[in-house]
Amino acid sequence: MWYTPSTSMPKRIFSEKLPTQATPVPMPQKELRHLHVLRITPQNEVIVLNGKGKSVLAQWTGMELIWLKDLEEQQALPMTLIMALVKPDAMEMVLQKATEMGVARIIPLLAERSVSRKRDVQERFTRIMEGALKQSGQLMMPHLEATRTIHELEDAPMILCSLRPGPFVLDHLLCHTEPPSFLIGPEGGWTQEEEELLIRKGGHPVSLGPTVLRAETAALFCTSLLCAMVRSDILCNTRTASLAIPQG
Repeated sequence: MWYTPSTSMPKRIFSEKLPTQATPVPMPQKELRHLHVLRITPQNEVIVLNGKGKSVLAQWTGMELIWLKDLEEQQALPMTLIMALVKPDAMEMVLQKATEMGVARIIPLLAERSVSRKRDVQERFTRIMEGALKQSGQLMMPHLEATRTIHELEDAPMILCSLRPGPFVLDHLLCHTEPPSFLIGPEGGWTQEEEELLIRKGGHPVSLGPTVLRAETAALFCTSLLCAMVRSDILCNTRTASLAIPQG
């Protein structure tokens, strides 16, 4: 198929199903509602992201999306962010920035001091992440798991961001080879009982420095640190392998 490339950057849309050379796909219903905002009209080119590391350039005919060419592929940042539920605006920031940096998996955690107590957050959180995906051009959307309590977490090695004495987080990352799971507490921090339980479950206390960081700042600090290390090739090859994330 021949086409004339657009002189402006195509708008990005999200679709779990990508058009292929053989099979066009319909525009997702939730994207149809925003076409006038995005100023997408028939014959416009768009970049279609599926949130699983792939993207294609397509043409919107007014009825369907027609494949033009495959674009780049991407792998997720090999990291799980276990984030205690915090105030809605702070949680939204964490979800946006974690998506922009390509975090592989996010597990919302209901802690004793969590201000927000809602467990049914999947739809809202997914909507926030889809928006961040399109805005940034990131190709991997985090796998968002159901909200858990600390008792519901599996026993496994985890990096417990804590105010108690421990090695600096960078030193810990340089000495371990498994993809990290960061535990970030709520406003007010973990209770003593929670920290002790998390340590029994496999948490390794680490320090984020001499100051007390807000929960959302701690999440962004850890994510940015790992992202920079991976992109700078500081971490060994076993760390850059993608996590096994369900693709359902």
